[in-house]
Amino acid sequence: MEAKTVNWTVTQVRGDRITQTEDLVAHEEPLEMQVNEAPWMVVMRTPGDEIAHTAGLLLAEGLIRSGKDLRTITFCESGNQNRVRAYLTPEAPGSSPGGAPKAAFLSKSSCGLCGKEMLEDIAQGIQVCRDDVKVTRESLFQLLEQTIRSQELFASTGGAHAVGLHSLTMQRLGFAEDVGRHNAMDKAVGQALLGRKLEEVALGIASSRASFEMVQKAAAAAIPILATVSAPTDLALAVAERAKMTLVGFLRGDRMNIYTHPERIVLS
Repeated sequence: MEAKTVNWTVTQVRGDRITQTEDLVAHEEPLEMQVNEAPWMVVMRTPGDEIAHTAGLLLAEGLIRSGKDLRTITFCESGNQNRVRAYLTPEAPGSSPGGAPKAAFLSKSSCGLCGKEMLEDIAQGIQVCRDDVKVTRESLFQLLEQTIRSQELFASTGGAHAVGLHSLTMQRLGFAEDVGRHNAMDKAVGQALLGRKLEEVALGIASSRASFEMVQKAAAAAIPILATVSAPTDLALAVAERAKMTLVGFLRGDRMNIYTHPERIVLS
């Protein structure tokens, strides 16, 4: 069983107190699910309960109606716990033509799927962020407050995430709310792209945690600074390092943790 957490050295800001400290970060790995030996889905998850995870998702997506529709469900022959193979009965909905949805990501031919391999797979979509961007910590706090005030959907429902994209002069170049944090990021980036302002984006503020997908999307758009109100995962930090992106977590009030490339944040 893989560890569920890793240690990461961060620059911790608490008002005027700035320290280097160790932070515990959740470990994130991809899990490939196959149905009747065909690739079906790749999801990002905390390691553990992979068989149950796959069975639950098969039920939620309508490929099975009950446990009777599962012939067997096992790990890959090598015992690798990042790939689960489910074999359905002929009567299962997912066994019918067109029953199994298209895979979320292209599967790998080996049984060694892991976060490092996934990082290599998506490396061609990661742009190295420009290094001429610097912002003050006060600017991050101000933009966080601006983002919170703009969350009309969240204010009325309590059930939406937001992403705001800004230039070095703090001009908003994209903003979106959505029930899915990944959707909010896609929408905000799309607004900047369609407005021909994407290259001017210096930083993004997100009302969610910094998952692998969120940081990968920001890296694909070459956003130099991404600040979130909650925690990152270790795979998200690996993407940020690869992109030379400044990743900030736990941005709240006058506090933040700077996990990668703190030189872009003016703290003095």
